[in-house]
Order: sequence, then structure tokens, then C-alpha cells
Amino acid sequence: GQVQAVAPMALALHAEGLVPTTLPSSQHALSVAATAQLSGQLAGPDAALALQASLNPVPTAGATPNKFPPQAMHAEVSARLAPWQAQPIVRAQAQWQGLNLAVLWPQAPQTQLSGEASVTPHGKAWRGQVKLRNALPGPWNQLRLPLDSLQADMSYDHAQWALQSVRAMGAGGSLMGSGKFESGQWQGVASLHQVKPGAIDTRLASSPVSGKLQATQSPSGIAFEAQLASAPDQAQAGRSRPALTSLSTLRLQSLQAKGVWARPQLTLSALSIDAQDAHLEGSLAYHLNTQAVQGKLALNLPGMQGSLDGHLASQDGQGALGIKVTDANLASQWLKRWSPMADALQGLGLSGAALFDGRWQGGWQQQGRSLQITASLRAPQ
Repeated sequence: GQVQAVAPMALALHAEGLVPTTLPSSQHALSVAATAQLSGQLAGPDAALALQASLNPVPTAGATPNKFPPQAMHAEVSARLAPWQAQPIVRAQAQWQGLNLAVLWPQAPQTQLSGEASVTPHGKAWRGQVKLRNALPGPWNQLRLPLDSLQADMSYDHAQWALQSVRAMGAGGSLMGSGKFESGQWQGVASLHQVKPGAIDTRLASSPVSGKLQATQSPSGIAFEAQLASAPDQAQAGRSRPALTSLSTLRLQSLQAKGVWARPQLTLSALSIDAQDAHLEGSLAYHLNTQAVQGKLALNLPGMQGSLDGHLASQDGQGALGIKVTDANLASQWLKRWSPMADALQGLGLSGAALFDGRWQGGWQQQGRSLQITASLRAPQ
């Protein structure tokens, strides 16, 4: 880089690098050259700068120049800047294809993105638009991005960012939302339609869900609220329900949650879940660093009810657990649909009623030496 020491203070910066990679969904080796240039003048109120940046495939030995597969990574970014003006961006635009985020950032998922973006001045404000498509969608836990396409419109005015609209397609459904960022705080709202959790993470259920998500950042953390529900599965009507072998076969009927995420603690002030004839509701708090948990929960299954109220940490804890079995046969049949319980209950013919009460005092440190548990079981039949 060079900059002139006196007016007009001509500036010339240049950077370049080489990124080795392979084409998505193939083993074809490819190198991508990354370059960026910033040039212009810095002195005076009318100073202007030009920015150019690009990602381009590099020919390998024996390859025909400028002949690359259509999925080869390529990107172009250009902008004109007026650094000392109230509106510093005169214009900016970008186009890309075959963009694999994992190549540029190893922790990112594998992608094959194509699209365009632009920023244009509007008085003293900015307006921006992004359009992209992903030819390599997939579940997040398989290092893919569960997104097919995205279109967003945004603006910036007097230190306030506004996301007028965003529409994303992926995971078998769609998402529409909006939001804003002002004075270091942001808030957003999104509506989901027929999104399959199993397409986002294969360990979750595949039944599509719809609903609404809200989140607001505040000094106390990120306050959020979720209301989700699944549509009736017409294909499953009249057929036996699948075994509950994992979360992927646990059909979610509805979920309502309200809470605050203030790292390292997650607090759910209200939680209600209906899934596969089971109902769970209550409140819960969990500390990521200490693994301390506090909650008050009530669970209802066919033939059985349970409740938990208390807290448990490394050094202290206190609480109570209660289980009331009104129909052991009905409860055991439901539990047998869950694979881990099916083996334990195999061959057992249960019937009757029972009542279990338990209390604990103390924490789990030193392998629970200070933890005291008192429990009673009454099974008249």
C-alpha cells in the first residue's frame, strides 16, 4: 500500500491471496485467487475512493484458459465511496456464483451460492437488496445450509438499520420476517410456514410446523417468544403411530415458549409442549457454565402424571419430584413406544395404580456425597 503524505493524499492499496479448494459435490481440485484494490484520494471534502474485489478460479496445468465448470467459485464486488460526506456510499454492488462459505471460513457450512447484492444512496440513507440461491442445501448437523433461496430488502438511516422484508425458502417451507437495529439493540419477527425441523437438523422430527417467532435484544439479554404448531398429518390418519425411537419420530403438535437468553443462562419463563398425546408445561432455567438447573414442570402422559419443582447445582439443591400412575397398563404402552423404555418394559404386563414421592437436598459435588434423597412408593394395586 501507498499513501501520499500531502494533498491530494493519493491512496493505493492492493491485497491478494490464493485459496485451494474443490468443486462442490466433486473431487475436482480448484484454486481461487482473491484480490482487492482500494484507490483514490483522501484529502478534502470531495475525496473519493474506488473499491474492487474479486474471487476467480485459477487455471490448472493443462486446462483450457477461461474454461471452468459453471459451479466454479466466482465473485465480484465494486463500490464508490465518499469517506467525508454524510452519505459515504455513492454506490456498491456484488455478484457471485459457486460460493462455498466453508472454503473462506472453515467453521461455515458447505454451500454453493449464487446471487447479487446492491447498496444505493437515498438522501442521507442507504437502501440495500440481497438475492441469493443455494444449489447445495442440506441439514445444519451435516455441515450444510438448510436454505434454498433468500431475498431481503434493508435500509440504514440515522444510525438505524431496518430490515423491511426477508423471504427465505428452505427446509421444505418458507420464512418471512422483518426487523430493525437501533442504538445497539435489535428486534425482529418471523413467520414460518410448513418448515420441517428434520430438514434443519436430522435429529429432529420431520413433520412440518408453522408459527411465529419474535426476539428483542435488551440490556438484560435477548427476550424471545415462539408459537409453533404442526398441521394434522393426513397421510398418518387411520394408521398406527410410529415407535418413539428418537426425537426424529416424536411428532410435535404445538410449542409455546417465552424466555430470555443472557449468556451463559437460558431462562424459560413459560413453556408448553404438546407432542404425541403428551403435555409438558412449566418454567425452566439452565446455566451453561455451572450446569445448574431450576424449574417447575408438570408432565401428563396417558395413564400417568408427573411434577418437578426445585433446583440442583454443584454445591446445593432442593426440590421435590412426584409421579402418579393412574393406569399402569396405559402408561406402559405409551412408554414402550419410546425405544429406550421398550427394552426395559419388554415382557412386563403392568396394571393398577401407584404413587411416588421424592425429595432431594444438596448438590452433586464430590460424587453426590452431600446429596440426600428421601423417597416413598405406594402401590396398593
